[in-house]
Amino acid sequence: MITDANVGQFLTERHPDFAPLYQAHLNDWGTDPSTRYVLLRTFAEEFMTPRLRTGSPEERARLFDTVEQLLADSDSLIDDAVDHQIIGELIDAGYTLKENPVDLTGAGPATTERINRTRNWRPTKP
Repeated sequence: MITDANVGQFLTERHPDFAPLYQAHLNDWGTDPSTRYVLLRTFAEEFMTPRLRTGSPEERARLFDTVEQLLADSDSLIDDAVDHQIIGELIDAGYTLKENPVDLTGAGPATTERINRTRNWRPTKP
């Protein structure tokens, strides 16, 4: 189970190049669990999105696999943070930006479902 206590370790084990950003996060925020949103925003905006633009197919697959694993194996707090930070960033980078959008080809089924659900969300009319 991926929780506040081990999400940083999970991300750095899967993506060793993320370690400097994680260390900077720890230096700025410490291990306060409430900073999970900041950590996942950093992962999405500063690490994942640039690599989705320029990375190899293997690196893109690894990144999308990480999101799939976060969605499958996280507690509800991390799952919520993934929705708000990573899925939100993928929507912005893949659909909202007009210049240099991110190609979301290769996103796994859970990631794709979350992107579609969030993009297509409409409040129900009374």
